[in-house]
Amino acid sequence: MRQETRETLAPDRPDNMVLGATISWKSKVMPAEVSFPRCEWAIQFNDESCEKVISGSNWWESGFRYDQVNDAEYIRDYLFRAIYGNWAFLKNDSKFRKEYANRELDMMTYIAGKRESRRLVGDVFFVQQDIEKEYVKYDDAVVIGTYSIDQHFPTPKNTFFFPGEEFISTMKHYFNDLGTPRRYLRDDQVPPPYRIPYRCLYSVNVDNLFMAGRNISVSHIALSSTRVQNTTGMMGEVVAVAAALCKKYNCLPREVYTKHLNELLDSLK
Repeated sequence: MRQETRETLAPDRPDNMVLGATISWKSKVMPAEVSFPRCEWAIQFNDESCEKVISGSNWWESGFRYDQVNDAEYIRDYLFRAIYGNWAFLKNDSKFRKEYANRELDMMTYIAGKRESRRLVGDVFFVQQDIEKEYVKYDDAVVIGTYSIDQHFPTPKNTFFFPGEEFISTMKHYFNDLGTPRRYLRDDQVPPPYRIPYRCLYSVNVDNLFMAGRNISVSHIALSSTRVQNTTGMMGEVVAVAAALCKKYNCLPREVYTKHLNELLDSLK
């Protein structure tokens, strides 16, 4: 919430909107026509609501208003129902079904890729201002972030046909228009590279707990940038080095910062 974090991209009032989870899939061309059953249990489509595609990647995303931990199975199954239902309509009933006659589903991931679920609080809580201006120069900066603040929202079309139960997303980079890809933006339209401090990578109240990845001590807005894999991979490297120092000195994660920070930073060079 904006009142708590002073982030200009945060909502004025608390909401339950989160980054969704994704199931990826693709189809392939076969030498002859391939049938596909009508799926009564799946989501039903028509020529206006369907997605005329032959594959789906990160934009097949759902669970925006759900609990990504406790509702994970529902979110995954809902994406299955969306993908199978859309494909069944394209194959059997759409006005362009002849284009899909020789296509069959080739691959679908079984585990949904989560962007956001639990985030744990550390000694530093990283927010939008840290990304866009680096107004605090952290002495324990250990990870470089270079990705834009990229929030995901349901597409307006998908919301129109499936309000509250969307499964197709689009991006919103920083303050730019919804749906504008990063490649079309100038560097001055997105935040510059920034640095994430070590103190985001261990718990404020669980003495021996490290975090790395999408569960670190960041706000929802900051997570929209820090969540990408090249950045989270660096977090894993930092935590591994810090854990080795904990073993070497028989100390806790916080003590790596208070007593052994220079050695941590030297080890990361």
